[in-house]
Amino acid sequence: MFIFYPSPASAGNWHMSLYAGQWDDAALGRVLAGKFNLREAYIGAFALGREIWRSSKGAASLELEAQLVGNWGREIYEDPDPSSGDPGWDWAPGMSHSSQNSGSHFHWETNLALVGRWHKFPWNRYLQTSLSLGDGISYAAKLPPYEVDPHGQLHGEEHAQVHTARVLNYLLIELSVTRPEIAPWSVFFRIHHRSGIFGLIDNVDLGSDFVCLGVRYDFSLDAF
Repeated sequence: MFIFYPSPASAGNWHMSLYAGQWDDAALGRVLAGKFNLREAYIGAFALGREIWRSSKGAASLELEAQLVGNWGREIYEDPDPSSGDPGWDWAPGMSHSSQNSGSHFHWETNLALVGRWHKFPWNRYLQTSLSLGDGISYAAKLPPYEVDPHGQLHGEEHAQVHTARVLNYLLIELSVTRPEIAPWSVFFRIHHRSGIFGLIDNVDLGSDFVCLGVRYDFSLDAF
């Protein structure tokens, strides 16, 4: 049996990541519980990060990560309110039942996060694993339609029950694994989350979650 003993990286190492994900129209708690409700919105992201601290025994580390994210999907999503049924009533000018789940949208998003990572797991000699939690700031170049209340789009902004903002809090939760056969590459599962922290930011109560898969490459500038 092959046994893998990982050697802890030193602070100062860098990583590049590529990941993609799909919007999950559910509360963060339900997403974490695996109760997914995937919808038609997607992201593709490039991230560059640097480890800025690691504990003496290599069990924990801190990283800074910057991201550039492309977002695409529908311009208007489905509204469950009866007034948006067929035929519906009180439509905003130019809107109708068929306006739902229509149009196309693209915007850029940038995020900066401080990430804490835990490296020590009892099975690491077989499958090197890390679990991370990151928090920071998110800026969207346009208001993401999947964060906008479709009722306000279809019936007039004054009827919107929730709203969003370009600048929100950013949160990531990630599980990463690797094996010596693919190191310094690793693969990861990530939840990519934007929110107003229960109204703390610009009175935004909700946000968005994307369920993502990605690959990471670790490197040191000393190698160049």
